[in-house]
Amino acid sequence: MSIKELHERQNAGDEVVAHGSTNEPFAEISTSQLDTLLKRNKKWLLDNGFEGADFIVYPGNNFDKGALKVISKYHYMGGMNQSGNVNTTGVYGFDPLVLPRTIGHDIDICKRAVNLAADHRQCTILNFHHFNSKNTMDISDYEELLAHIDQTNGIEAIGFTDLWEMRRTQP
Repeated sequence: MSIKELHERQNAGDEVVAHGSTNEPFAEISTSQLDTLLKRNKKWLLDNGFEGADFIVYPGNNFDKGALKVISKYHYMGGMNQSGNVNTTGVYGFDPLVLPRTIGHDIDICKRAVNLAADHRQCTILNFHHFNSKNTMDISDYEELLAHIDQTNGIEAIGFTDLWEMRRTQP
């Protein structure tokens, strides 16, 4: 997506967050390389007016203790995929740097994640790339998913900022 398209998404309510711009998993590069990468990526987000600069998703779902220490210098929350199946988490009691996501490749899995979040008062983070990617459902399924979310009682679509505020100000 172009910067203009990303701003259009942000203006429509989506958050544009950091994603490691490396082909190597975070656990497999040195902490000094990771520090340089995350610092550069966060600066780019801030310089380009993206509000989600405090949040990151991990490429390759791979991180370790050293990576988490570096990540915490630049981001409040981070997410990773556990699998291509349903992942949910509590709204208040989660590790903010290790949030599970559900890969948005299958509409039935995503609907099940939404339903479980509603039934158990949990949070589900759905992860999408571009619609031509094999790990993202096509646009017609995405539209069907959005309609399902709108029709599901007990579900509110929120962004990382909202989730962070809920956790930070927990009762």
